[in-house]
This record gives sequence, C-alpha cells and structure tokens, in this order.
Amino acid sequence: MYPHRMRLLGPWECQPQDCPPCTVRIPCRLSDAGLEDVAGPVRFQRRFGRPRRIDDYERVWLTFANVCGAVAIRLNDQLLGEGLSGDFSFDVTANLGDRNRLEVTLEVATPNDGLCGEVALEVRCTAYLTGVEAQELPGERLTIQGKVAGFADGPLELYVLVNGRQEHYQTIRAGDGFSAQVPAGQKVRVELVNVSQMWYSQEL
Repeated sequence: MYPHRMRLLGPWECQPQDCPPCTVRIPCRLSDAGLEDVAGPVRFQRRFGRPRRIDDYERVWLTFANVCGAVAIRLNDQLLGEGLSGDFSFDVTANLGDRNRLEVTLEVATPNDGLCGEVALEVRCTAYLTGVEAQELPGERLTIQGKVAGFADGPLELYVLVNGRQEHYQTIRAGDGFSAQVPAGQKVRVELVNVSQMWYSQEL
C-alpha cells in the first residue's frame, strides 16, 4: 500500500554561521536547540542510504512539512529549490545514490524558524493523490475533492470509503480532478487503485 513513508528524524548535523556544529533531531525550531541567538544562515545536514530497489512504476519523493523561514535544499550537491517555506516536495528518484547527503540552508529571521515539521522520503507510484480535502455540507454530508497527479498508462479507479463502507466510485485518469458528496463519518478514506493494486491512499 502506498505511500511508503520513511521519516528522516535524526541525528542531523546543524552548523550555524560562525558557531561550532551541533546535533539536532527534526522537527526542530532554532529555539528548541538553544540557537535562539544565532544570526545568518544555519545549515542542516543529514545522510541516508537508498531506500530500496525502485520499480518502474514507483518514484521517490523528498517531502518537507511546516518549514518556518526561507530555505534552500540541496541533495548530493544539486540544488532542488531555494526561498522555500511551508510544505513542499521534490521527485528525487533520479538524484539518489547508494549514499546520499541532504543539505538544508535556513536564512534565519526569528528564533522560531526551523524545520518545524517532518522531513521524509516517500515512495509513491507514478500517479498519486494530491490536494485531498473534505468540506462540510448541510445534512451531515461531505464534499471530498482533490486531484490525481503524476502519470499512468490507463484509467485508474477512485474509491471513497466512510467508516469502512464504499460511498463513491469512479474511474479517473492521471491529471484529472475529482469531487464527490458522501455521508459524514468518523473515518473517511480515499483510495486510488490501478487494476488490483493500491497506488495511493489518504485518510481525512
């Protein structure tokens, strides 16, 4: 079942400008690490191995959640993006080696800046769910909407389950959005299926 998620918790090497390096665990704000007085850029580094053998229909994504402040991201000395904050992700399948070095450079603005959410590797299929959200409707109903991102050779199947019961089904192609009205429930799950294989699932 996808996605397969591997959190890059720690230890991370932290190198403030003009200060000796230290070790931190992510998620971490600068104030949590006793670095509330630092100025200038702070560099975080983490080494990791290749997750496993990647099949042709799989991709590896590097995901960041709740980054506070502006950061530049490098993997194996290749710049992936800069001036980034909040939540974002990169397809790094082609960037991975047997041994890898992830570098995050934070431009410090406040002591509350830092990598405040999880950093993880996520193995997904070539098509996956994105932007999935639920909106309440009158009469104890929900609108579930989102999009199938990525690519697939043929049509896929989309299911919405409420409390374990199927309430919506449709065929859908990669690149298309979807919207479905279902009863409200304690557990809502959206599943993307290719033939008989679960390609992505998300609980709301």
